[in-house]
Amino acid sequence: MTMIFSRLKTRHILFLTAAITAFAGTSFAQSDKIAPTIREFVPRVVTVSLLRQNDKSGEAFIRLRTPVGASGCPRVTPLRYTLETDAPIFLVNVEGYSLDFSSMSRSPQYSCKTANQYALADIPLDRKLVEDNRLTKIRFTLGKGMGSDTYKITLDKNTLSILPDSENIFDAGKMPTGGQTALLHWYYPANTLVLTAPTVPEGQQDQAIADFANTHGMTKVETVIPQFVMPSGQAHRHYYVDDAGKTIAMVPNHDNVAVSETVSARRPGTFE
Repeated sequence: MTMIFSRLKTRHILFLTAAITAFAGTSFAQSDKIAPTIREFVPRVVTVSLLRQNDKSGEAFIRLRTPVGASGCPRVTPLRYTLETDAPIFLVNVEGYSLDFSSMSRSPQYSCKTANQYALADIPLDRKLVEDNRLTKIRFTLGKGMGSDTYKITLDKNTLSILPDSENIFDAGKMPTGGQTALLHWYYPANTLVLTAPTVPEGQQDQAIADFANTHGMTKVETVIPQFVMPSGQAHRHYYVDDAGKTIAMVPNHDNVAVSETVSARRPGTFE
């Protein structure tokens, strides 16, 4: 993924009709004549998130998401989009999505779960792409002249952030005060683990985690990155660097693994 996007050159356009292969999604063939059971839609609002790639690269990706307003459970395609770099701007044009009603029964409400559905697109935004193309802004546009928003890119050794200048269509989540919300991605040190102590009584968990980390040669991420702030909702979870590399060898992915009688560990997840 990184190699594909790092090769982007000025004014070089990528046409993508589905999420990148690494973010596997259903691919839908396009044709000049669309079957009556397939309907095209252009979103009115698109939510923007900055997330962590589901691998060990530590790189970021942008997730675009729009709700699908349709009764029953039609098949939803990923958001179709094109990408272009025009240094220092990363141009993302969202074209729309399709709903396929061909597999629905005459009484769709009884044949499927009617949970909310979304059309998604996952767009890698790795460090090399930003550096090689000297990117400082992302311009999200909708269709042909239907509106746009610009986000500022800030990249340093430890973080990548995107901050909206406007959120008319592409919404990062406006603050209650009306200000813009910066979306932040941490480049954790190698061998970073998230430690918890789920079986330890309330009030003793933090100490149990600290004791385990100290006896296994670990360093707090805050020591390595002084400005580090834990993601919200992470009470009794602590981020440590496994300097010895022994504990992390027991943790293959983002799922919790018991590494002692009291402590569990995992690698940082998508939303961290």
